[in-house]
Amino acid sequence: MRCKNNFEKIILLFFIFFLTSFSLFSGENCKTCHKNISSMDKNHNFSCSYCHIFKNAKKSKCKFKVIKNPSDLKYAYLKCGKCHKKEIFNVKRSLMSTNAGIINITRYLWYEENSINGNYSTIEVGKLKKIPDEKLVDDFLRKVCLRCHINTEGAKRYGEYRSSGCASCHIIYKNDGSHLHKFTKDIPVTQCLHCHNFNRIGFDYAGFFEHDYNQVYNSPLGNPNFKKIYGEYQHRLISDVHYRLGYKCTFCHKKEEVMGDGKIYLFEHEQVKIKCVNCHKKPHKIKDYHKSLKCYSCHSIWGAQDYGMHVVREDYEGYFRWKDFKNTNVPDTQKILIKAIGIYGDLAKLTDNPNDLKFKKVPPKITDYIDGKKKLGVWYILWTYRRWENPVLGIDSNGKITPVRPEYQFYVTWIDKNMNVKVNSKKMRFGWAPYFPHTITKYGRSCYSCHFNLKSLGLGYGMIVDGKKVVNMYNLKEDGFKIDFPLEKIISVNGKILQDFIFPNTSPLKIHTIKKMLKGYLK
Repeated sequence: MRCKNNFEKIILLFFIFFLTSFSLFSGENCKTCHKNISSMDKNHNFSCSYCHIFKNAKKSKCKFKVIKNPSDLKYAYLKCGKCHKKEIFNVKRSLMSTNAGIINITRYLWYEENSINGNYSTIEVGKLKKIPDEKLVDDFLRKVCLRCHINTEGAKRYGEYRSSGCASCHIIYKNDGSHLHKFTKDIPVTQCLHCHNFNRIGFDYAGFFEHDYNQVYNSPLGNPNFKKIYGEYQHRLISDVHYRLGYKCTFCHKKEEVMGDGKIYLFEHEQVKIKCVNCHKKPHKIKDYHKSLKCYSCHSIWGAQDYGMHVVREDYEGYFRWKDFKNTNVPDTQKILIKAIGIYGDLAKLTDNPNDLKFKKVPPKITDYIDGKKKLGVWYILWTYRRWENPVLGIDSNGKITPVRPEYQFYVTWIDKNMNVKVNSKKMRFGWAPYFPHTITKYGRSCYSCHFNLKSLGLGYGMIVDGKKVVNMYNLKEDGFKIDFPLEKIISVNGKILQDFIFPNTSPLKIHTIKKMLKGYLK
C-alpha cells in the first residue's frame, strides 16, 4: 500500500500503532512468551493489560509500565480498588500489613521504647510511622522478623513461597513455588504456613515443632527422602483436633480478623475476636474452682516454648565457626552459609568430593525486608533450650487462668567488621504474654499436668524442699546468664514476679493459687 502524501502516511502509521497496541495490551500476544501462565479465575478474567499495564507517570520514552503484581498494596487501589476499595483500606491497616505488635514490643524489650504502645509499622499508615533504620533493634527487625508482612514477598525458600499484597493469601502457592494465576477465597492451611511457621501459632495447629539448630539434634538421620521445609526439620507432634477434622484456619478466623476491620490495632489479641463459645455453645458442667480457666488451659495438649533467644550480628565473614549451626533460621544467613562454606554449611550436598572444601568469598550482607536492599550485618539465632510440653500458666487481662510463654527472652551480641565486640550478650527485658496454643484435644489434660507441676505453675523445673523453698534444676547464673532463676520461672515462692508481663493486667498465677494447687506441699 503506497501513500500519496504525508497526511496519509500519518493516518496509516496511527492505524498500525492502534492495531499493534490493541493486540499487545489486550493480552492477545502476551501468551506468545508467557505460555505457562494459566487463565485467571472467572471473577477476574480480564485482559492482561487491564491489570498489568499502568500509565507511566515518570518522564520516560515508554508511556506504559508493566507491573508484575497489581495486587501489591502499592498498586491495589488503582486496579483492585474499583471493586475492592473497602477491603484494601482494611487490609492495609491490618496486622498482616503493619506487623505493629512485633515491632513495638521488640523495641520495648530492647530498651528503645518506654512502653509497648509504640507507633511504628512496616509502612506509614494512620497514626503509625514507618520503622526507622537507626538502632540495632531496627536492623534486627528489618532483616529477621519482618519478612512475613504482606508488603514483601517473603523469604522465597521451600515452604515459604508467596506473593505480596492481596495475592499473599489469595493466590495459592505450592511449597516449591509453583502456582496458578488464579484468585481464590478458599485458603488452605499450607498457604497460611508460608508465613505462620517458626514455632508460633499456626505451626502448632498442624503439629509442627522446629528442631534445635545444631546439626546434632536434626533428624531424621540417614533418610534422604525426607525434605526440609521452612528452613529446618520439624518434630511431628499431635496436631489440633480441628486440623485433623479438616478445618482450615479461615473456618475460625474470618475476613474481619485476618484482613482487618479498618481500625489500626497494635496487638493480635485486639484484632482477633473469635472465642471457643462461638461454636461450642452447649454449656459444660464445670466445677466452681475451674470456672476461672480458659477452655484451652486444659484442652491444649502441648505448647511450644522457646527459652533464651540469643541473637548475634556479625559484620565480618566469620562463617566457618557457624558450621554446626547451619540451620540457624534466618533465610539469607542460610544462603550465605551454603555459598561460603560448602558442605559444612550446606542444606544439601554441593560437591561429589567430600574433600573438596572450596570456601567462597561472600559479603556479610543480608536482605532488609522493608526496603529490599542487602545491608551489612549477618544475623544468627540460637536458643538456650526449646520445649514442647505443658505450658506455664498465668493470668490474662480479664483475670482468667491461661497458658503464657516468653515473647522473647533476648540476649544480644554485635561484632563489627573489625571483629570488635560492640555488644556482648546483653540481657534485654524478658517478655511474657498469654497465648492460645492451637493444639486442642477433645479431652483435657490430666490433673497432674497442672496440679503438683512446679513448671506449669510458674516456679520452674525442680523440687520442693522442706515445704519452704523450690530448688530449681537449672543454675543459669553459673553459665553466665546474669540471672539467678531458670528461664521458665516467672514467680518465686514469696510471690515476687521475676520476668516482665508485657500486657496490662497480665501476670503469673497468684502465689496463694499456686500453694492451693500444691495442696500443702509448699507452706
